[in-house]
Amino acid sequence: MKKKKKNIFSKISTMPSPDSLKWAGQEHSILSSILLWGLWICRVFSLLQILKLLLRTILKLLKRSTTDENATRINVPPMFCELYFIAWFLVFVFGHLLGWSHPVFLGCAVYYLFETVAWVLYYTVFRRFYEENYSIYHELEYLTVLFLVIPTQALAFATLYRTSFRNMLSGLLGAGDDATPFPVRVLGALFAAIVISMIISAFPAERVKKKEKQTKMHVIGCGDVVQNRLYPALRHGGVSEKNLIVYDIENSDERLPYCNYYSNPMELSEELLDAVDDSSVVWIETPSYTHIPYLRMLLETKAELIVLEKPITTIADELDYVEEISLNDAARERIFFLSYYTLEKALPLCYLTHQNPNHLKYLEVEDKLLLQNWRPLLGTLKSLEIVINEGDDRREWVYDDVHGGQLMETFIHHILVASHFVGLPEYWSDTKLRTARDGNDITLSAKSGEALISLSLKKCVPEHEKLRFARLTFSGGSVYADIDEQTATVYFAELDKTCHISVKQSFRGKYSILADLVTRVERGECSASSVDGLSGQIRTIRWLLGQMRDVYSIKDMLDK
Repeated sequence: MKKKKKNIFSKISTMPSPDSLKWAGQEHSILSSILLWGLWICRVFSLLQILKLLLRTILKLLKRSTTDENATRINVPPMFCELYFIAWFLVFVFGHLLGWSHPVFLGCAVYYLFETVAWVLYYTVFRRFYEENYSIYHELEYLTVLFLVIPTQALAFATLYRTSFRNMLSGLLGAGDDATPFPVRVLGALFAAIVISMIISAFPAERVKKKEKQTKMHVIGCGDVVQNRLYPALRHGGVSEKNLIVYDIENSDERLPYCNYYSNPMELSEELLDAVDDSSVVWIETPSYTHIPYLRMLLETKAELIVLEKPITTIADELDYVEEISLNDAARERIFFLSYYTLEKALPLCYLTHQNPNHLKYLEVEDKLLLQNWRPLLGTLKSLEIVINEGDDRREWVYDDVHGGQLMETFIHHILVASHFVGLPEYWSDTKLRTARDGNDITLSAKSGEALISLSLKKCVPEHEKLRFARLTFSGGSVYADIDEQTATVYFAELDKTCHISVKQSFRGKYSILADLVTRVERGECSASSVDGLSGQIRTIRWLLGQMRDVYSIKDMLDK
C-alpha cells in the first residue's frame, strides 16, 4: 500500500488528527476545529518550523538523521531551537537598547509574539492532538526554553507599547497591575499556570518518595501455552523474573528458566494461597475442566486480578456459577476472561463489530471514518466462512472426548468469531455439526437469516496444508481476514475502495496483546469488563455442550 505523499505545508507543521476534531471520535466540534486549525496555520508561517524542515532535509541528505522507535519524522536537536530563540533575544536586546522604532522592527515584534505564543500553546498543551507518536528529550526541555522566550516577549511588548522592559516582564510573570496592558496580563496568567504545572509534573522529590508498584504475577500451569506463548509474552512485556512464579501442576519435563516452581498444587496449600494473596495477577492456565475449582479458591484470596483461560469450563454444572459471578460487579472486575482469537488472532476482524477504542493501541486502522459506517455500506450478509487448518496439538487432554476435545478447545474460536457477525449459535437454523471419530476434523453448516455459515477445523495437518482465514461476502462488498497475518481487508464495491486493519508489528507475538491488556487492567487504565473476551462465551459453551452430547452419542453408536 502506497503512503500518501505529504504536501509542503504538512511537512512544515503536522496537521491536526481527524479524531481530535470530534468529541469521543464521533461528533464534530466547531470550536475544536477552529482552535486546532488556527494553531496549525500559525505554525505553518513560523520561521522556526521552516528552518526545522530545512534542517531535516539536510540531515536526511547527509544520512545523519536520528529517530526513535515511535517518532514519525527526524528529531531536531534541542540546541537548534535554543539557538533560534537566543538569536531573537539578542535582536530585541540590541533593538531595545538602541531605541529602534522602524516599522520593520515593530513588525518583527508582532510576528515574534504570535509565533512564540503558538509555540508555547503547541508544545505545552496541544501537541497530543496533532502528533500521535512524538518524541521528547526530557520533561523540562521546553520549560528551560520558556525562561528565554518570556523575557524576549517582554522586550517585544516594551517595543510595541514604548514602555519599560521591567513592567512588561512583571506582567508576563503574573505580577502585572491595572496599568499593565490587557494582552500582557492574559499571557502572564497563562504562562504562570503552564510553568507551575510543568514544574510539578517534573518535580523529582515526589518521584523519589513514591515507589513504583511492581506487578507480581503467578501462573498456575506450565503446559504448552505457558511455555511457548504466555511466558515469552510476559517477559517481553517487562515482567521481571523475580516477580513471575509458575506453579507446575503436571511435573513438566521442560522447565522455563528463571522461574520458581511448585509441583502439583491441585489443592492449593495454605502456603501457596498466602503467596497468591500478595499477587497482582494470577493466571489460570490449566486444563479447562479444572478452571472453576481454582477460580473459587482464588476469589477468596486478595489477588487483585484473576485471568481465566478459555473455554471458561467444559462442565455444564459449573456454568450457573460462572454466570452468577459475571453478574456480580465486584467479582466481575477481578476476573479477566481470555479469548485468544477475538482479542488477538482475529482482532482486526472482530474490531469491525465493536470498534472498542481500548483495542486501538494494538491496531493500524486505515480510514477510521469510513469503517465506522462499514455495515450499511456493505449491505446484507450473504455468507460467512471460517477455516482453520493447524498442525499437531501438544496437549494430550484436548483429545479426550469426555471434556469436549477439540470441539470445546479450538472449535469454540470459530463460534465466537462468527457470533460477532451472525449472532449466537442458539439462534442459527439448519445447523449441521459433524466431527470425525478422532476429533481432528470438525465442520459446521448453518443459516442466520439470509447468510450461509460454514465453519471448518482440521488438526494435525501437514505443513503445506496449514491455513487460517475468514471470508464474509455481502451484497455490497466483502471482508477477508488472514488470521495468521492478523489482518482484515474490507472491500466496498459501490465505492470501489479497500480498507485495511492489521495488528501492529510490535504486538504480533503470541499472547502479546492479551498480556498487555491484562497489565493495563491491573494498572487501572481500563476495566476488565470493557476489554476482555467474556462476551458470548457462557451461552456458546452451553450450546456446544448440548451439541457435544448429540455428537459423541452418535460416535459411541458408530464405535459399537
